[in-house]
Amino acid sequence: ISRVEYVHLQNFFHRNIKPDNFLMGIGKLGNQVNVIDFGLTKKFRNPKTHLHIPYRENKNSTGMAQYTSIYDHI
Repeated sequence: ISRVEYVHLQNFFHRNIKPDNFLMGIGKLGNQVNVIDFGLTKKFRNPKTHLHIPYRENKNSTGMAQYTSIYDHI
């Protein structure tokens, strides 16, 4: 959770959270979680004002259907 929180603190949504995009470190870093695949990442707020980007209707869903929000299926 802290890795995803860090991405959010940088004003980004990962937009492709799924088990395949989390990797464990090796050796002494075996307990470290790494997040990969930032290809769908998008800014969600202005870094200076911290205001959220405007909401837009009728946007296509992003990412794999089985991992998207339930609201994408309604």
